[in-house]
Amino acid sequence: MAKKITVRHESSHSDHSTEEVSEVKALEAVENDPQSSVEIEPHLDTVAVKNPFKRFGAWFWRKKVYTLPVTLLVIVAILLAIPVTRYAMTSWFWRESVTVMAKDAVNGKPVSEATVTIAGQTAKTNAKGIAKLASVPVGSQQLKIEKKYYSTQTSTITVPWFAGGKEFDTSVTATGRSVPVAITDRITGKAVEGVLISVKGDNNQARTDADGKATIILPADKSDMPATITADHYLSLDAKLVQSGPNQLQLVPSGKMYFLSKLSGKIDVVRTNFDGSDRRVVLAGTGTENDNTTSLLASTDWKFLALKSKRDASKPDVLTLITTSDDSHGTFDEGNADFTLVGWSGHQFIYSVIRNDAAYWQPKRVALKTLDADSQKVAIIEENASVGLSAADSFYESIDNPYIVGDQLTYTKRWWPANYYGSGSLPTDKQASINTVRPDGINKKVIKSFAQADTSIQASLYRPLETYYTVTPPGGAPTQYFELDQGQLKTVAKTDVETGAAYPTYLISPSATKTFWSEPRDGKNALLVGDKNGENGQQLATQSDFKAFGWLTDNYLLIQKGDSELYITTADQIKAGVAPLKISDYHKPLYGIQGYGSGYGGQ
Repeated sequence: MAKKITVRHESSHSDHSTEEVSEVKALEAVENDPQSSVEIEPHLDTVAVKNPFKRFGAWFWRKKVYTLPVTLLVIVAILLAIPVTRYAMTSWFWRESVTVMAKDAVNGKPVSEATVTIAGQTAKTNAKGIAKLASVPVGSQQLKIEKKYYSTQTSTITVPWFAGGKEFDTSVTATGRSVPVAITDRITGKAVEGVLISVKGDNNQARTDADGKATIILPADKSDMPATITADHYLSLDAKLVQSGPNQLQLVPSGKMYFLSKLSGKIDVVRTNFDGSDRRVVLAGTGTENDNTTSLLASTDWKFLALKSKRDASKPDVLTLITTSDDSHGTFDEGNADFTLVGWSGHQFIYSVIRNDAAYWQPKRVALKTLDADSQKVAIIEENASVGLSAADSFYESIDNPYIVGDQLTYTKRWWPANYYGSGSLPTDKQASINTVRPDGINKKVIKSFAQADTSIQASLYRPLETYYTVTPPGGAPTQYFELDQGQLKTVAKTDVETGAAYPTYLISPSATKTFWSEPRDGKNALLVGDKNGENGQQLATQSDFKAFGWLTDNYLLIQKGDSELYITTADQIKAGVAPLKISDYHKPLYGIQGYGSGYGGQ
């Protein structure tokens, strides 16, 4: 009898390899029993053999752990490959920086101070017509550019992924009349970039480019309009812009200048802007000031001023420190004393004192002092010594020739008999000397000493870093000549030394890298700029009516005319013969200071 073998699938989701093994076993059974037959019971999977799509579907679901993520990725990739769906999917979280360049449709020049709007974000175009928006959604966006007297420009742009500041160039059409404006620095003559030109009462602005030029649009029916010109580090300027041009305007740098003035009838300390505007009295005179003793010295950065003046008719001169950051002031030394100003070294102010309440032969009558302007503390650098008990038998020390030489203070000392015909003798350990010390009183050194205590020493500061000394011992011994050059003392020949010559005062720049000075020539002056030691001089002008007064930063030069007028300029402008900018008339006291350290205003 025939045997029937039926092959059933245990599960519609059983593994295909299991299905194949079952069928093989069935065929083996038929071979062993030829009377047998095989019947495979139909099932979903076997039916799928006839429909490949259904079979694929069955396989897809069996492998869904893998097929579903892959399918999702494929769908996303397809959507991202299509620009419309790409940006729709990512614009809500993906943003890029965008640059917009606005130009005039007629002349192609940049349009500054225009308002650029993209996706609700706004920015103003700069002097180059460029506006930058830092976080714009990717995809299709509306770009709008607006400015008064220009037609509003609207366009559609596509902000791509990884735009990296992509620039969109646009043109806008003026509805008014284009008016050119050019701005330069009054002192240097150079173009000023970034100046804001604002038409008054019209909400219309423009900004200058790197060449100091801008184009502003005015109403066609207006021949001129008032405007305010402003820029960082410059004084604002009110001007009238005319359509016929050329509208070439000049700005004065902002800053303050301090000087003495007798305009009120008293000697006041006054400050003004560089063009003389906004004049204010910083310290009013009392009316007791003396032309022969009043002096004002400024530090090289103009942060501090040292004033010597007689503030009370019944008292001697006093020393006053003025701080220019807030114009505060206060006395830092006074008493029954005579003061001699030496000069500034940074923010250290050096001066000498003769105390009148001590006899000329007594110790500590003479002192060198230093004021630290930052801390407003005074320290004694050196005081004179004395030997003896009375004028009849005493010897006293003098402190002379103080000069600020670079970052050092140099001075000399010698001994004198209080009474030439008196008795007594000077101890042998007392000597004359040439000395140096830091302006703050530290690191005091004797550079050269001389056995004869009453040796005469004459000195001249002939360059900023070099001093001559003529040393004459008593008793007819030969005179010696020395040069202190940047801290090193060396013997020189007599022919190389002119201690009695009138050397110019070299005005050292704030950086201490340049010097400025004037020399009299045939009744007028030569103006020169040199290196830090006053050498390698470059002549700026000859036969000039001006003299050197100081520096204002390393860029500007201060000059004086007729001992009564202050001006500001630059080296290039002097060489070019351009008229300097007058600051103000001022009061120059009769008392002058030669070689006054690194300060300004002593001449």
